[in-house]
Amino acid sequence: MTTLEISQIIFNFTTSLAIIVVAVLWALIALEVLKSIHRAKKFVKNVKEESTELYRKLDIFLAGFAAMPFLMNIFKKRKKKHEK
Repeated sequence: MTTLEISQIIFNFTTSLAIIVVAVLWALIALEVLKSIHRAKKFVKNVKEESTELYRKLDIFLAGFAAMPFLMNIFKKRKKKHEK
């Protein structure tokens, strides 16, 4: 084998190795992107569930709040003086 053949073999081997390394790195990046998307979907779902629960609790609180007669007098709309 001549020096030229050996250098071509080494070049082809290192090029193949570099292509494999780049492909593996791209696969890892794609995996991390997919994991991030999954985490974001999970976060949005949790926020939606918590906000739904908060709205339900607020409705219950406001229903109880409105049932208190002394508070109804405070918050009811009063007629303006010129509307008599």
